[in-house]
Amino acid sequence: MYATKAGETEPVNETVSNPFGQYSINLRPGAYTLTFWDNMGRVLDKSLDVEVVDADLPGKDIEFAEPPVSTPEWGKVTGTLRHNGFPANGSNVLLFEYSPEWSTWMQREGAVADDDGRFVLDDVQAGKTYTLQAKWYDNGNRYMYYGGQTSGSDEPGALAATNLNSFVVRKGQTFDAGEMNLTADGVPFRSAETPTITGRAAVGSKLTATTNTSLWDPTYPTLTYRWLRNGASIPNATTSAYVLGAADLGATISVMVTATAPWGGETYLPARVFSAETAPVEPGTLTVPTPTVTGTAAVGKALSASTGGWTPGTALTYQWYRGSSVISGARSRTYSLAASDLGKTLAVRVTGKKAGYTTASKISRATRPAVAGKFSAAPTPKITGKAKVGKTLKVSTKAWRPSGTKLKYQWFANGKKIARATKVKYKVSAKMRGKKITVRVTGSQRGYAA
Repeated sequence: MYATKAGETEPVNETVSNPFGQYSINLRPGAYTLTFWDNMGRVLDKSLDVEVVDADLPGKDIEFAEPPVSTPEWGKVTGTLRHNGFPANGSNVLLFEYSPEWSTWMQREGAVADDDGRFVLDDVQAGKTYTLQAKWYDNGNRYMYYGGQTSGSDEPGALAATNLNSFVVRKGQTFDAGEMNLTADGVPFRSAETPTITGRAAVGSKLTATTNTSLWDPTYPTLTYRWLRNGASIPNATTSAYVLGAADLGATISVMVTATAPWGGETYLPARVFSAETAPVEPGTLTVPTPTVTGTAAVGKALSASTGGWTPGTALTYQWYRGSSVISGARSRTYSLAASDLGKTLAVRVTGKKAGYTTASKISRATRPAVAGKFSAAPTPKITGKAKVGKTLKVSTKAWRPSGTKLKYQWFANGKKIARATKVKYKVSAKMRGKKITVRVTGSQRGYAA
């Protein structure tokens, strides 16, 4: 709450209530109006007129309605900070709002300029009056305000008398404050050496910036680096070396070197020099090892492709071949041989793709001709039933592997084939009396040895 004299608008004192809503305020004798606001800065719906005499005034209670909640409307502020004409990356900018109620400027938010000196202030309340403040060092702290005014004070109110430049942010719009060029006094470098770039301008290659600091004047300055893609800063590329990535494909690359020399009793202005641009960056060349095939080239067995050491991050695809023909659908790292592969050689082609690189592929050496597979399970058959004349015997067997194996039967008497006894069941005839009955089960499947 604050108090104003009756008929006046300038506050003479203010206070804050305790957690229980109780308040006290010191005032000289006279007539006053007490105005109240909440912790969100909203003026409440009632005021209180009081007459102060020499003694303490008895307390008066007052009850307020909840102020309506309004949804703020927002805009955005952007701009560019420069220092002696160069991007002032890393410099701070502050947003100040003018308060007509208090006739002063109040800080609202801040931002840091990016590598190109650009700054963005989001969620700026629309309809308000603002100014901007940027800070730099020039034999002491200096402050620049929107419109170019400068001051040695960080309080924009100190410039209010000089009609500080300001602007209004509109709902849903972006206000571009343009460039604020921070200038400082100092001695320029007497000479600077243009940096050179060595290395191949291709994705995946490393470029290195070099400059002979002994040729600068003053000599051996402290250097910092900023790599540029088509003239724009590359994020986080701030060392003397830079590895080209996919985003650089087709672009030209250059480097900006900034020198500082704060010694010798003189303050030198930072010096910035730029290299020549490279040729447009070419696609990189992948490391392409020859793949090898591991495993046994036999029907039913699996072969695997061993790829070797490709360029890290390369995505690989596979294609298997039977002789010189593509095997339809065989596009995984492993391949299980089918009956159609019997007697044929097999090979795999591995193709590598990576953004910014030329796609490349290599094919393995062919295997030896594939041999017939072996049954993984050929169970011993079992005869059930009584071996008596007139009785029927039956043969049973567990599952053969691989599945789909066709079975044939042949019954024997004392080791000799019994004519036309080629079914699962056999009825013992009178001729078999006294003879030992056996059966042979033969499995067959294309591509497999019997």
